[in-house]
Amino acid sequence: MLKSFESVSLSKSRVELRSLPTRSRSHQLEDLSIREFERLLPDAWVLRRKDKDYGVDLEVEVFDDHGRSTGLMFFVQLKATDDITKAQSVPMKVDRLEYLASLDAPSMVVRYCEPNKTFHWLWLPEIYARNAPPKTDTMTIRFKLTDGWDDDTVDGIPETLRTFRTLRTRSRSIPFGFDVHCDPTQSNAAFALNVAVSEIVGISSRFTTNCNPGICLPLRISLKGEILRVSIDSIASISIAIDPSDQDETMQILSYVIACMAHRSNFNEHLHDLADFFAREKLSCESRELASVVASSVVDHCEIAATLASINGIHERQDDNYSRYIHALLSCPAPHEKKLSALQRFYQDAIDAHATRSVREQAVIHYSFGNSLRVAFEYQAALKQYNLARRKYPEYLRKGYFLAELGATLYFLQRYRLSSTIYEAAHAIEASAQTAICAGDAYLFRGQPEKAEEYYNEASNSDNQFEATEGNIKAHAASWLVEFLKQNNHDPNVLLTKPEFWSNVMQQALDGEHYEQAFCASIILSYLLENDPAAWTDAIQISFRLMMEGSEPSILVSTLSCAVQRCGYQAYVHFRGILVNNGSPKDVVHMLDQIAKTLHDDRASVEQPSTVMRLIDPPLFDKALR
Repeated sequence: MLKSFESVSLSKSRVELRSLPTRSRSHQLEDLSIREFERLLPDAWVLRRKDKDYGVDLEVEVFDDHGRSTGLMFFVQLKATDDITKAQSVPMKVDRLEYLASLDAPSMVVRYCEPNKTFHWLWLPEIYARNAPPKTDTMTIRFKLTDGWDDDTVDGIPETLRTFRTLRTRSRSIPFGFDVHCDPTQSNAAFALNVAVSEIVGISSRFTTNCNPGICLPLRISLKGEILRVSIDSIASISIAIDPSDQDETMQILSYVIACMAHRSNFNEHLHDLADFFAREKLSCESRELASVVASSVVDHCEIAATLASINGIHERQDDNYSRYIHALLSCPAPHEKKLSALQRFYQDAIDAHATRSVREQAVIHYSFGNSLRVAFEYQAALKQYNLARRKYPEYLRKGYFLAELGATLYFLQRYRLSSTIYEAAHAIEASAQTAICAGDAYLFRGQPEKAEEYYNEASNSDNQFEATEGNIKAHAASWLVEFLKQNNHDPNVLLTKPEFWSNVMQQALDGEHYEQAFCASIILSYLLENDPAAWTDAIQISFRLMMEGSEPSILVSTLSCAVQRCGYQAYVHFRGILVNNGSPKDVVHMLDQIAKTLHDDRASVEQPSTVMRLIDPPLFDKALR
């Protein structure tokens, strides 16, 4: 009996053991990494684990050697791994990095590798500086060997945190203080570097050799071999190879690097002091990338930016630097006339620089110029450049993208007959919902709504909800227009493009309570006026009335979709005010609010149109830069 009892007890024990909870390796690693990280910190410093809901792993408060608070603190995002091959890289969600950037105190990302007990780390600004803007939801952070945590790391953190505090709380008018370090064996290079620093200090009172962090933002300038490095503590840095024996090159590169640092840190007055100096002295830079960044960062002063682009030859080669400058110029808030003048100067320089090159290379410049002019609403000038491009390179007439852009220019010049023909050819080469909609628009205002309806119906099958709803609602209006023109014997070539005509049709239909007619007229009027919030408010109102009269709710949702696509929240806000003033039920208003918000969020996630340039040089000829 005893033996049997023991057997049963053991059996029960085994059952109980199997039911005990186990800790995952990731949780074990997390605790290990935190314990190991805490050992790296001075005893006086306080490390606090943050709740998971807080969005960051650790908070560290810095105390001095006597245990007194310094008021300095930072956050740590700690990522551990068992894989030694991943010791110097870590994937991070972009929204997590954005959250860390939003915190009041500085944040660092730390990678711990358990097998070799190593830590690599970077402050968040340096991560952003090293990586291009992410195009996906995840960014892979890669650490260099020099990013390893060593015995000197802790000693430098308090000073870095004070620099962060200066950047966050002090005026951007404080000077840059230059702290120069050079290998003593490089006497000629050291002399050239010190001369360059002296010249930069002479440009403006915003630059000094006084490195007291209480009165300036210290910039460390170092030269090791051929590598020039300018850094703001361990927060941000730029390194570039130079010829240290060339005094002129040292001055050029160093001053442009400092201008880039000023741009990165939002010290705009320092940036513009340097840019003014570059333009006045015609000081160029050997690095196209540095030159392009500086020229692009001062496009709010178009004339200075244009001079910098010109003296640095940004126009001479179509590459990312060329693209960066044009995009910055077109998207800056400067007055239209000044932007246009800078744009024309840039492309005239480019045309002159390519005068002895192949006609195909010249054609690409004209094509890019035309695209930029079209984005700047200079349609007649854009058409001239497109025509020059196709004459020099007739193959453009077999390119769908070129025909679509030419068709758009003709459309906005109200040359609807030619525009519809060009769009039709573009769609035949490279069919898309957007080209179908554009072809439909050109045919509609050309006076052929039947043909327009065919293209709209094709676009209504798009996987993109905005394209599909636009195609659907325009097909509805085009179908109605066929009968309307027959019944009223109107000449479409005279009336279709006149906003006042459609405004009268809409108002007369509303007065007679013919809401279907009023709705279709309001849609034609809204697209004729492009992005007019008042016209879209009328269209939403009438579609709402149609729904209340028994039409499918989809007509209202489609109209809201088109309105949001064209002018964001503006039209809906006006419509909502009318609903509230008329005492509409709160649940109806709430439902429409939710629909409008979803549409607005979807609109924000869609890639916005941008200037397109095509690369010249093989093997990348015809590759788009946006």
